[in-house]
Amino acid sequence: MPIFDGDDDNYYKWEIQWKAFAQVENMVSALGKALDTNMPASVLEYEKTEKTGTTDKEKKAAVKANCQAMAYLALSLKRFELLRLLTRAITTKCPEGEAWKVMTQFQEIYPPNNVQSIAEVRYRLGSLKMGVEQNPSILFCQLATLEPAYANTKGRITDDDMIGTIFAVAPKKYWPTLNLVAENQGANLMPSHLEMAMRNIWHQIGGSKGISTQVAAKMNTEIV
Repeated sequence: MPIFDGDDDNYYKWEIQWKAFAQVENMVSALGKALDTNMPASVLEYEKTEKTGTTDKEKKAAVKANCQAMAYLALSLKRFELLRLLTRAITTKCPEGEAWKVMTQFQEIYPPNNVQSIAEVRYRLGSLKMGVEQNPSILFCQLATLEPAYANTKGRITDDDMIGTIFAVAPKKYWPTLNLVAENQGANLMPSHLEMAMRNIWHQIGGSKGISTQVAAKMNTEIV
């Protein structure tokens, strides 16, 4: 089961893993944009139909999915303070809490979809750096981490944002090739074109394959 420690930088990794986990455990119906329409109108109604054995299969499945989702969410949150999001999701209709409301709160917090997200993503893009001897894979992994993190916010990162960042931080030895690629691609230029060109140059000049986390740490390339 994926565990979330409350760190902003770890949220989107957790969210992707959590969605996959929810799919495997048949909890997806409880994690939509609203309460599952198959949920009973009230606890009393559900208890009554359960006693008489007349509960619809769909209602049973919906209640089970929601209860499981709330239980797993409680276990997956490492920091005690995050449990407040579960208590906020408790309603008269669902005393155990509505799982979809918990996820909605997460999506509002990490990061919030407002003007702040625009400022935040611009700051984080501007904080990226690339050393002369640094493997370009590190830069593109950092961009790949940021892009989905703001995909559903007002600060959504566009291809042009990524292209501008690549040109801004790439060491001088890459400039001639990047400019040539941009000229050849014209309006069709994509970040992936620049990534491929930089990777090729890196290997041509004897750069090692893969990403060394130790080298990344020494060069202070972690996203701040």
